[in-house]
Amino acid sequence: MAERIDRTNHSLVKDFVKLKTNKKYRHEQGLLILEGKKTITEVCAKFPAETLLVCNGEKIDQSIKYKRLIYVSREVIEKISTMKNPENIIAVVPFPQSKLNEDIKKILVLDGIADPGNAGTLIRTALAFGWQAVVFLNNSVDPFNDKTVRSAKSSLYYTHIFSWTIDELLTFSQEKNIPLWVADLNGQPFDSIVKPQKMILVLGNEAHGPSQTLINQGHVLTIPINPIAESLNVAMAGSILLQRFGCK
Repeated sequence: MAERIDRTNHSLVKDFVKLKTNKKYRHEQGLLILEGKKTITEVCAKFPAETLLVCNGEKIDQSIKYKRLIYVSREVIEKISTMKNPENIIAVVPFPQSKLNEDIKKILVLDGIADPGNAGTLIRTALAFGWQAVVFLNNSVDPFNDKTVRSAKSSLYYTHIFSWTIDELLTFSQEKNIPLWVADLNGQPFDSIVKPQKMILVLGNEAHGPSQTLINQGHVLTIPINPIAESLNVAMAGSILLQRFGCK
């Protein structure tokens, strides 16, 4: 039988708000807030929600799987939501499960990417062009930040997501013999590079560029642009490179 919560000060509502706002708590629980009816349907048709929160009168798509159903007031939805005008459904879902398969050939690395919107867009783009994994170095935004999740949409659950240190990345690159390519202003023009079978592509912070350690350890490539333009947004630059060197 479904439960019901109308009060915004209910202990469970406070827990869900904490998932939204507190990175440490989010990682301890291994849970995140998922919003958007379309995204929830795409994810929870395959990966059941721990808890589904629904306003009275909201129709639940039959393909959505969940372990616990709670009917809530509109005020509760607005309290938990990260959006200004949320839809009448929210899912509390487990973190996506990721593993390093032996056949992983194309990996995107985010080095110092602080903007969650850019990070989420890059996850979606990586999936679109056949990149199997996205690595967030520990100087980047949390991949399960609410804005990253909202931007990535269901792609978060169909891409292997990892949080690594630079040392872990370099060790993986060496042990698996997958070359490291670093996008930077001073590098080999990307369109002159023969597309490698295996590749780790590093995208760095727009203001400061990629970590010098990675530049020193890898091959450097660049996107030639009109000098008047100064630079490209990292999501735009990443999209160009992900399409050029992707598996699709």
